[in-house]
Order: sequence, then C-alpha cells, then structure tokens
Amino acid sequence: MSAAALATGVKRNGLRPVNLRIDLGGIADLIEICFADQMDAQGRATVREMRALSRLGPLLWLLAA
Repeated sequence: MSAAALATGVKRNGLRPVNLRIDLGGIADLIEICFADQMDAQGRATVREMRALSRLGPLLWLLAA
C-alpha cells in the first residue's frame, strides 16, 4: 500500500491511474533504468526533458490548458 493511500485512509487494490503531475519524474527514472543500454542521444534527451517538465509542476498544467 502506498504512503498516499495510507495518509488518506483509502485502501486500493491493483494499479492506480498515472498522474503525470506527480508521476512524470518517476516514469523518467523507470524508463532510464529499463532502457539505459538501448537509448540513443534522442532517448536520453527525452528523459531529461521529462524530468525538467516534472519539476515545473503546476506551471506545466497551466501552459497545457
């Protein structure tokens, strides 16, 4: 059970939907770990961009709207 579920008292079974606002940095980390030996320069640049976007937080969602 995740810390978020424990904090809210909500018990969940299985996977939860992806929330890019809070998950994008972790997704970038996972992609890098899984595919590091197969990524070219463009793939590494994409992972860096994902991390940068994850740090923008709410500003990103204002721009997207």
